[in-house]
Amino acid sequence: MGFEAAIRSEAPELFAAQPDLLYQLVTLMRPDRLKQAGVRVVACNQRPGEFVVTFPKAYHAGFNHGVGVMLEMERNALIPRP
Repeated sequence: MGFEAAIRSEAPELFAAQPDLLYQLVTLMRPDRLKQAGVRVVACNQRPGEFVVTFPKAYHAGFNHGVGVMLEMERNALIPRP
């Protein structure tokens, strides 16, 4: 089972009411449930001064334990232009 199928099977009534729920910022699913559905799950621990890059179409979730600043950039901003 893929990621979308796994998360849709977790809450079918929510997806029936809002089909684009997967693209909202409020969609979270427990990692162990994703693993049970055969979805590869990885974790990282971001330390001060480090950056975490998420690739297009990657599902990601996070939180911070204190004061933090989050910056989201378009992937094209990271590619040098001729």
